[in-house]
Amino acid sequence: MNMKIIYKDGTVAECPEEEVQHVLRHSTAHCMAQAIQRLWPDADFAYGPATEKGFYYDVDLGDRKLTDEDLAAIENEMKKIVIIALLAVFATITASAQMYDDYVDELRDTWQKTITVPNSQAPVVEKLLLAWGKEFPNEFMEIFDTYKKTGDTKNQGLYNYKVDYAPQNGFIEIYGSWSMIAEVDGNFAKGDTITREHILQAVYWNLPNGNKLFGVSIEIDGEIFANCAVMFYEYNAAKGTLTPRADVVKRIYGKMGISNPPVGDETEIFVKLPKVGRDIKYNDYSSGSEKIIKWNGNGF
Repeated sequence: MNMKIIYKDGTVAECPEEEVQHVLRHSTAHCMAQAIQRLWPDADFAYGPATEKGFYYDVDLGDRKLTDEDLAAIENEMKKIVIIALLAVFATITASAQMYDDYVDELRDTWQKTITVPNSQAPVVEKLLLAWGKEFPNEFMEIFDTYKKTGDTKNQGLYNYKVDYAPQNGFIEIYGSWSMIAEVDGNFAKGDTITREHILQAVYWNLPNGNKLFGVSIEIDGEIFANCAVMFYEYNAAKGTLTPRADVVKRIYGKMGISNPPVGDETEIFVKLPKVGRDIKYNDYSSGSEKIIKWNGNGF
């Protein structure tokens, strides 16, 4: 595995092969500590090194005794942190490409599950998105929870978050971008601003049988890599379930010329689910054109 690391004096260099595993374990220990602090802000930390077989962190949580459910929550929180880290440091940590691919592989393997939708008074599209997000924890859901009012935007230095919350149209878009300055010459010139963007869109269509077709798209866009995933489910309100519609996914990806749904690995095609109208648009960046997949009232 090729990996670059940032040393204490700010220099960036290739990590010696014999040190790669130690560096990854050391970074993972810090990731775990950050996840714990997110979940329990009053936690006190002492020492957290990498070891020959893994890593650990001495943490004081007061009277709290960690349960299996707590450990699962920590793992999910670490996954959220890793996604953000991949976007923010991709230019200097080449190994993160493999880590992101691992996340995409997990999504590819697990998206086709029936999801229970709890009863709530929330608008339908929000209710469906929250049920989906519970099954697939990610940073999008944290952004949505904080900034779901229409037009709410968070700008904080190099970070920018925005939620387009339009439940009246059955539509939600969650946007996040992270910028950094290239410290060394390489894929970018030193001093260049490097921006990573990611977008989640959720929308539903009314089906003739009274159910709803619910679509979720995730777009990860960066100068080094690009990826887009689209998933479809059928929502049965009487049963309170989202059932995966692999047939719709296959049909949509087939129309876009992608042979490996639901994730087009390192594609240059980005999907736009409709806020207005019912048709799906997608940009083919290799040809520079925008194309349309028509909704016919029954499907695509």
